[in-house]
Amino acid sequence: MDILHEQLLRLLFPAPQAIPTVAAALRKGRTALKAYLAGQAPLDPNLLPYHDDFPKFFRAQKAQGTRVVLYTAAAKAVAQQIREHVELGKRTRR
Repeated sequence: MDILHEQLLRLLFPAPQAIPTVAAALRKGRTALKAYLAGQAPLDPNLLPYHDDFPKFFRAQKAQGTRVVLYTAAAKAVAQQIREHVELGKRTRR
């Protein structure tokens, strides 16, 4: 399951009345939907199912001076939370 699905479930399971606003955001495009969900159903990056070595690998690469860039289709706010969680810093490209 990807982040978009996680956020949809997080928003709609407890509040199915949000379906019309989700549909309205989707009509504006996937990017608009992702931005809407990032604001309405924020994720805790500690709860995401990372591969065990993912955070360690990026921290080690950064410590060696390697330029590490996280590219993602997730909303910028979500990507920023993930970057900060794995301690890559503040810069995110979308």
